[in-house]
Amino acid sequence: LKHTGKRQRNPILKIPQIWFCKYTSFQSKVAISMIKKVEKENIDRIKNVNKLISHCPKIPFVVENENSRNVYWQLIVLNKNPSNFQKELQRFGIDTSTTSLELISNLKKYQFNGDTQNAKILFENGLFIPSYHRLTKNELKRVISALNFIESNNI
Repeated sequence: LKHTGKRQRNPILKIPQIWFCKYTSFQSKVAISMIKKVEKENIDRIKNVNKLISHCPKIPFVVENENSRNVYWQLIVLNKNPSNFQKELQRFGIDTSTTSLELISNLKKYQFNGDTQNAKILFENGLFIPSYHRLTKNELKRVISALNFIESNNI
């Protein structure tokens, strides 16, 4: 199950006006004041991901290349049977999901209908692993334990 509900699958022909809304000076001040908070949250997410990667060396995480700086809004792990992997994580109380995005290269009404192997692999085999900034140490340990248990038992 990728997502519930119905979504538009046709290309956008005209950019919606709401995308160009204006902000009040108050809204702008609030947004600017939140930048430092977001930077701190990014640091916490990166620390969580680094801990997951270092404590789960056999797990095939999708991580950055050496020329990028990822803040990990999402941490993806690949698995040949993501449905079973997801069920096992749920047994450990770990919330995970697959992408809810469409594989655009498969949509007939888009100009590009080519072979996008990396996107297809992520679409079919990727699962999001919790790495958000508010994870407690115990929650992070539980994720690490669950991932290592699943990997060591070839699930």
